[in-house]
Amino acid sequence: MEPTYYGHETENTRQRSNSNAGGVGDEQNPQFGMQAQLGKMMWEAGSKQVQDTFQSYGRIDLFRPYFDVDPAEVRTRLIRSFIPRKPSQIQVSPDLYGPSMIILTMVALLLYNMKTSGIIIQNGTLMGTAMFTCFGSWILISGALWVACFLLAAEQPFLTILSSFGYSLTSQCLVLLLTSLFHSSHDHLFFFVLLASFCIPSALRMGLIVCNQSRLPANRIMLIGIAIAAHLLLIIYLHFGFHVVLEELDEMVGDAIVDVNAIKETRSTQMSVISEHQVQLSSFDPIEKCVKSTCPGCKSSRKYFCYDCRTPMPGVFTPNVKLPCLVDIIKHPMEKNSKSSALHCKIVAPDQTRVFDYPDVHDYSQDSEEERLSTAIIFPSKSAISVEEFVRTRGPIRRIVVLDCTWFQVGVMQKTPQIQEYQELGLGRKYTGEFDDLLYWFFHTKHFVDGKQLEYLKRKEEENEKK
Repeated sequence: MEPTYYGHETENTRQRSNSNAGGVGDEQNPQFGMQAQLGKMMWEAGSKQVQDTFQSYGRIDLFRPYFDVDPAEVRTRLIRSFIPRKPSQIQVSPDLYGPSMIILTMVALLLYNMKTSGIIIQNGTLMGTAMFTCFGSWILISGALWVACFLLAAEQPFLTILSSFGYSLTSQCLVLLLTSLFHSSHDHLFFFVLLASFCIPSALRMGLIVCNQSRLPANRIMLIGIAIAAHLLLIIYLHFGFHVVLEELDEMVGDAIVDVNAIKETRSTQMSVISEHQVQLSSFDPIEKCVKSTCPGCKSSRKYFCYDCRTPMPGVFTPNVKLPCLVDIIKHPMEKNSKSSALHCKIVAPDQTRVFDYPDVHDYSQDSEEERLSTAIIFPSKSAISVEEFVRTRGPIRRIVVLDCTWFQVGVMQKTPQIQEYQELGLGRKYTGEFDDLLYWFFHTKHFVDGKQLEYLKRKEEENEKK
């Protein structure tokens, strides 16, 4: 009797013959068989790769225990983060749920402070900056502490440091919250009291956790110092990096905040947007052929004026404006000189304009009482008064203080109405365009930008026509 598999082989042979009926068999076309085998191998390899990928994503379950934490336990760990204890008495059960919630809370607080402080973001958004600052600081500082532990023979798992440092940031969230609610006068004593009360104990606990595995006393002290310094430097940066300067100035000058928009709407002098045909500017012809040269002060290459030295380039024409009062411009540290149009006031009225880079600001509290009473801060505030009311109650304005920050992105463009109003209300003289040249460099820059935009649009139209 023939083996049973002979019948299967005969059947398979017959099936192959039928499948190749009217064509060429595999034996007669080896290339076809090779392509089929190659395609089959590629399919099997691709399928295996997809399966491996799904299996690797399934390993995310490894992180589930670090987020599966009882809320009562999270609350206990939050409270303990303020209490330093001996390293032998500190038990760390790392989790990522609590620290993640703390960082998101810090993002919300920082975002609020950024909005109220007039922070300028050149690239990106406030939300993106707050997210990057908080999460980036958490991860980078934790990584730095982990490296320090490794170098000083105090091996600690990265996850333990990441979780512990995340919980220690609870104190920073509390400080940011309290300074946002009760720090309106910006007396830094309140901030430092909170720093000593909440952040230093939390930072000390973090340092004790970091040095727990170290056996050398010198290494322990170094690790504790590094952890405390990193913790405190972060909260100091978050506080002073997004600090409001208005109240501090108002404290030095007195109750002298003036809002140009507080004047009655019927006044014709109130302007929100100024177009070029509404002002009387000097001719741009004298500067049409200007070329870049080296600034005598900082040796940088500039064309019309040096925005770092705040002086015109030698031989370059610039209008000279005589203002009815003195002007102090206080630049926010995040406002770039090259993009600040408020500096134009210093260029066209150098004898009456001073520019301060915060926090290096003139101490107005040291001025005489007469000078302080005649100084006005131009700022849109709830407590602000109109120029008319200021002149009526405190007399003529001798100096105005302008903050160059987010609310004054257009720089000097919105300062002209305030000076114009002062001439009419304080000096009793009708305004006839004496100060319009404050906008000279603003509109010259606007012409350049508009020209580049037209060139770009024209080039895009030509490219679209070619397509």
